[in-house]
Amino acid sequence: MTSTFLTLRYVAFALFILFNAVICVVAALNLGSLATGTQKFPEVDAYLIFMGALAIVFLFPAIIVELFRKNAFISRVAVEITWVSIFWIMSLSGAAAMTAIIPELSCLPAGTQLKSTCASSLVLLAFTWLNTIILLAYLIVLIVCAVYHSQENNHVWQTGVRDFKWFSKQHPEQEPPEGSFTYGKIKNPKEPKQPPPVYAQQMGLSKGYQVEPLHIDAAGPAAEPAPPALPTLQNFQFPARPTPALQLNIQGSEPYRTILPPPANVTTPKPPLSLYPEFVQASGGTIPQPPRPAGPTPPPAGSWPRPNPQEPIRRKSRPARELPAEPRGPSSQQDPSGSSSAPRQLPSPPVTVQPSTTRNRPVGPRGSTDPLRVPLP
Repeated sequence: MTSTFLTLRYVAFALFILFNAVICVVAALNLGSLATGTQKFPEVDAYLIFMGALAIVFLFPAIIVELFRKNAFISRVAVEITWVSIFWIMSLSGAAAMTAIIPELSCLPAGTQLKSTCASSLVLLAFTWLNTIILLAYLIVLIVCAVYHSQENNHVWQTGVRDFKWFSKQHPEQEPPEGSFTYGKIKNPKEPKQPPPVYAQQMGLSKGYQVEPLHIDAAGPAAEPAPPALPTLQNFQFPARPTPALQLNIQGSEPYRTILPPPANVTTPKPPLSLYPEFVQASGGTIPQPPRPAGPTPPPAGSWPRPNPQEPIRRKSRPARELPAEPRGPSSQQDPSGSSSAPRQLPSPPVTVQPSTTRNRPVGPRGSTDPLRVPLP
């Protein structure tokens, strides 16, 4: 497909050069008729000569440079769209001018005065319109192809028309040519191509197997078969549950009655009423019980437990024991051998307290700072 597109491109350029050469020659002949006075619009002929000469001088070097240089500036997609658009506008202007002056030249079957001028004007009119149509068709095709491939390769606008792979199955990311703009896009690193996997053994159906074709019923899909009915049981009775074993009453047995005495009827006190439900009572602590009166037997630990632990303990004071008088005798004196015994205690003289009429003064330093300690007069 790429070769076909490039072939049509070169054909369009060849026709464009050929038609412009014809326009230059005919316009020059038409302009030479000024000496005879038959040409009324020399400006149009001069414009067509300039347009044809410019197209030939520009297009020949562009094709030669494209053949010998890869990604030439003049052959890039964006640049080629620009100069093709300029030549299309120039061709359209020349064709419109020739269409406007045809009635003025009386180039109609009734007019017989300017036959040579009418013939050259009709030739210029035809070739200018042909150039306009060729350039317009090539311009539309080139823009559509560039926009289509720009979705897969963003460097299509900076690549030469001859060097880009048009309409190929695989469009590898091509590097932009040197000195071109990348429109602010970052170049992604290339990933190495992985070779296709090689299978040592190919699995498949042999020649002896045939695939059964699929047949579709026009009436619709077949109904699914109903599940088989379960067998019904008649006169079936479930087995009765086994009766629990009889509980053995040990206390009511004869040996128990004869050996052990009958239990005494002891009345247990009822617990006080509680406002909490049973599950709260089970999870919480026990209900405080009032203290039970102590029996006639004294407690083993004296006054413990006390009825009121916060009350201080009152202990009975015991009388002080009197020391026995120390005997006096020869054993208490010093031994003649020089061994000393316990020191001898002398009787203390009696102390008599005499009544005094004077008042006692406080004892202590006079410079005390205690405000409560005031000397008496």
